[in-house]
Amino acid sequence: MKTLACVMAVLATTGLAMAAPAFTLPSQIDIEPGQSLDVFVGVTGLATIAGGGAQGMNLYLGTGAPFILSGLNVDTLAGLRFTGNTTGASIDQLSPEIMAASVTTNSGVISVDGDLARITISCSALTPVGTQSILSTYLAEFDVSSDFAGVAAGQATAIVKVVPEPASVLLLLAGLPLLRRRHA
Repeated sequence: MKTLACVMAVLATTGLAMAAPAFTLPSQIDIEPGQSLDVFVGVTGLATIAGGGAQGMNLYLGTGAPFILSGLNVDTLAGLRFTGNTTGASIDQLSPEIMAASVTTNSGVISVDGDLARITISCSALTPVGTQSILSTYLAEFDVSSDFAGVAAGQATAIVKVVPEPASVLLLLAGLPLLRRRHA
């Protein structure tokens, strides 16, 4: 037992310990009212999967109202890890806030970390500044996690927040001196 603990300690300190693959998202996504943004879902640690990589992926993405998800792409956009080596992707819009995709490689595995998918997130022009929700690869309402063809992976979350348009901020800043003079 002591030998196993020593081996684990040596592996951990030398950086050779295996970590599970994990999905990645930006930590915060700032979106203006009425805007649509493309967000990339990435991966780290693919080479830690037995066999040296992933033979497929089940990706689940969910957010809350008033944000809407659309345009999920996992296999046809240049630069995405599965592009050019798939049997075709199955993409489903489960609700305006939830999308799912499954993809399998034609041959071999994907083992290089990087971007796996692109999703478009949007909100109405009437969405108040400061409104926020979470974008996640784990769907709590269905208790389902994204994975690599049955291989568990770390899940990712991002805060999606409505921010003012740059022009609105500039107008507000330009108007502050006028308000100050008026009250003086």
